[in-house]
Amino acid sequence: LSSARRARNREVDYRNLHGDDRFVGSEACAPCHKKLYDEYLKTPHAQAATLPTERPELRDLPAEGASVCEKDNKQCFRVFPKDGKYYMSKVERDSSGTEIVKESHKIDFALGAPMAGVGYGIRRGNYLFEAPLSFYAGSQDAFPKGWGLSPGYEKASLGFARPLVGSCMYCHVGRELVVDDANNLYQDPPIPEMKVGCESCHGPGGLHVEEQEKHIRIAGKIDTSIVNPRFLSPRVRDDMCVLCHEFGEARVPQPGKKFEDFRAGQPLLDTMAIFKTRPIMGWNMMEWSDEMAQSKCYRASGGRLNCGSCHDGHSTPTAAEAPAFYRGKCLNCHQGKSCRETVTKRQMTTPADNCATCHMPKHVAPRFVMLGTQGTSHRIVKRENEPIPPEVVREQSPDPDTGLILVNKKDGSNAPAISPLVLLQAYQAVLARSPKRDDLAKRYDLVLDQLSKSEPDNLIVLSALAKRELQKRSKEANASALDYLSRAVERGSNTPQDHMLLAELLFRSNRKVEAIDVLKNAISKFPFVPTAYENLSFCYLSMGDDAHAREIVKAGLRVFPEDSNLLEIQRRLGLAP
Repeated sequence: LSSARRARNREVDYRNLHGDDRFVGSEACAPCHKKLYDEYLKTPHAQAATLPTERPELRDLPAEGASVCEKDNKQCFRVFPKDGKYYMSKVERDSSGTEIVKESHKIDFALGAPMAGVGYGIRRGNYLFEAPLSFYAGSQDAFPKGWGLSPGYEKASLGFARPLVGSCMYCHVGRELVVDDANNLYQDPPIPEMKVGCESCHGPGGLHVEEQEKHIRIAGKIDTSIVNPRFLSPRVRDDMCVLCHEFGEARVPQPGKKFEDFRAGQPLLDTMAIFKTRPIMGWNMMEWSDEMAQSKCYRASGGRLNCGSCHDGHSTPTAAEAPAFYRGKCLNCHQGKSCRETVTKRQMTTPADNCATCHMPKHVAPRFVMLGTQGTSHRIVKRENEPIPPEVVREQSPDPDTGLILVNKKDGSNAPAISPLVLLQAYQAVLARSPKRDDLAKRYDLVLDQLSKSEPDNLIVLSALAKRELQKRSKEANASALDYLSRAVERGSNTPQDHMLLAELLFRSNRKVEAIDVLKNAISKFPFVPTAYENLSFCYLSMGDDAHAREIVKAGLRVFPEDSNLLEIQRRLGLAP
């Protein structure tokens, strides 16, 4: 496209991004785009989430399944087939080594093609949980090929109670229907589109399919019934990839938005803001835009070099095809004679004369270092370890007003200011990882003070004010925290921690009946949060109401049969296991 036409096309108004979002699923695209669709099915995106019956490692399981035990060998998990479906069980071994099944759940879906590993999801009602076992591809030393504990399970025995919240799932599936991002409750069905598919890059397809079936054509014009990334500005085009491949240190939804509200063809900043405090050279699937922005290729092209310059969402080259495929991408702009290295040395690379070997070297990805997984550097350097250009260092420095780098800023000078509410949550996320950042802590306090005046009834603000008061560790501060949390819960807080903290403060103030009411409400709102059952049964115990304590313990153990705190209260009550 000419630069003039490209400029005009940046203002294309795609009609499928307005009004009701009529998603139709990738299969609806197949009849008219069969060749593209068949190629797409081979890509990692098409295999991002699948049904268990589509996973070869599950189909290859022997009838008895496979078992993996925790370090003490007391608790084990077993994955096995049964009646055409697949299950995971938590088992214990008695003194004779016989396995006793303690809990069992059907596997509802699988997450990820096995580049590093495949995880699995469990559905309990309309709540989604991570399964305790994963299958590893063998690309790492720490987790050899085969079945092993899911990441994080080696540190704590989480069983089947690790929630899969919406803010994690939206990058793993094509479309999810979340009730609230604060917990793991979904609509029914929770995942109407497993594959990261056509509508992830082209927007809702209902209008396009309808017009194609009616043979509606707009001659000589761009078809505005469906987003065509080719006609988007570089920033908006890359936002489709940044959504999942640039994680940052904090991701915050804009006020009134959820993460899954993003639609391809819209600026990502309209839905969420992604922040860092420093450039992160990750060499992994979640931190690539920093690297690419540092490359001379990107800077010299004025942003015309983008993710789609080398990557095609419709197809992915095989390992054998990749070297020649990506070398061809380099030669779209460069010539073979541009390389100053001798032909002899170029032939010594593996594979021979491969641009990426020298200019996009592979490294162990820091985020996946425990897996030993490698990623490709996207800095596109002349020589490995060359310094970052000073002008790039300046461009990628934190904003002096916020102390943060906004990753997905909009093009142009009319970009909107960041909402104080978004900044507050960004500081919370960064400080949770780096609590010693006193400079950001001061900024956080200033923003919170501002919001306490401008949005005193906002649930996020009330919760933040309460937690700040609790840090003061005084009777007066605790009373203030109790007031803030009471207001948050009364106004409909969907954060389990708000309910737990409020109940604790009421209990300490000898307002046990009120604490019980809060915890009963928490169990009804968050039936898969074990702390609510634990605290409520303890409240009843402290009041000498053993009957109600037994009732809550039994209810809790039906949901969490291996919860150590509930089992301890069960023993104190003299209940049979």
